[in-house]
Amino acid sequence: MTSRLLDVENLQVYSPVRRGVLSRTASYVHAGDGVSQQVAAGETLGIVGESECGKTTIGMAVRRLIEPTGGRVSFEGVDIATLDRARGPPCASACRSSLVPYSSINPRITVWHSLAATQ
Repeated sequence: MTSRLLDVENLQVYSPVRRGVLSRTASYVHAGDGVSQQVAAGETLGIVGESECGKTTIGMAVRRLIEPTGGRVSFEGVDIATLDRARGPPCASACRSSLVPYSSINPRITVWHSLAATQ
């Protein structure tokens, strides 16, 4: 049996859209809505999607570089919302997680080799 390293449940990330002279919130952009995923030790997860669909925002919320609107992210069974943000992202180094922008991937080599070069 493999233990879960990362557990994401119903993650939501909404960003306000402000309008008018007083910059009041008119609506919200749903960068992520209901994202759930589990990653076991030794597994690799890649998030792929079209441009501006929320991939980076979800990655940042999982690493707690930004605060999610809702849902829960646990790393090694500990809810990251309970951890001190001053100590840095709780799973960034332990998960060996990284955000790799599409523009940095060389189309002449495989994705595997591109990601291996960033480690």
